[in-house]
Amino acid sequence: MKNEFSVPPLMWFQNKAKYSGGKRSKKRNDFNFRIEISETLDVDVWYGLLIFDLSEPVNHSSFEITEAGYEKMLIFIDECYLLWREIEDLT
Repeated sequence: MKNEFSVPPLMWFQNKAKYSGGKRSKKRNDFNFRIEISETLDVDVWYGLLIFDLSEPVNHSSFEITEAGYEKMLIFIDECYLLWREIEDLT
């Protein structure tokens, strides 16, 4: 599966940095995600124009802080993005 987003490498998150990204929608129902690290790599996905703190996540998942966990996280984000695109096409 092609990765749709330019997510920083695992080392970025191991240094306690956060990252957010997304895709703009013509219908103004943007796809957004945020990655942060705790005991795991935590990903939240939400739709819309609001920032994360003002939004309701539509999906959340956690992954091990390993290269394998990082790769699974990228797949999760892409799968969420593909689902969003299907929803966008239906509305």
